Amino acid sequence: TFILKQYCKSFYGVSKASCEWLKHFGIDSKGVLYNAVDTDFIQSVLDNPTKDYYKEFGIKEDAVIVAFTGRLVVEKGILQLIDAVRNLRKKYPQVCLFVAGDGPLRTEIESNITEGIYLLGQVELEGIISLLKQSRILCLPSASEGFPTSVLEAVACNCFVAATKIGGAAEIIPTE
Repeated sequence: TFILKQYCKSFYGVSKASCEWLKHFGIDSKGVLYNAVDTDFIQSVLDNPTKDYYKEFGIKEDAVIVAFTGRLVVEKGILQLIDAVRNLRKKYPQVCLFVAGDGPLRTEIESNITEGIYLLGQVELEGIISLLKQSRILCLPSASEGFPTSVLEAVACNCFVAATKIGGAAEIIPTE
């Protein structure tokens, strides 16, 4: 950050929350440049999904798919989400978690996979959109966020979202 401040005089955040975060480094942002998604592309995939996750994984039609899309890092809360789904499946075995993403926690997650939890690895955008179309909910239990593209994609797919009120997620999802 110190080096960047020497060469860059204009800083922008991807959310109001990230602009506030920059102040910890003595940086006053000039404004917000929000992330975005291509809704025309998303609609074209929604109209012609590229994958059928129910069929591919032998999931019953009455299953409730919860999706996580993002980097597999501690800050995203993926380990807590996996534990929560394991506990939830004891009472509601029809709940399934599909995890799309890659990162430093991949090996740990792979070694702890149990029934009803599917690690997809890195997935192309068409596959993400197909997954969100088939999911009941996207869950993003992050402890730290800028402006989560995964939430934008889920909303564009008419998928319900459960996210922590952290960073830009609070700017996307109205709470009132």
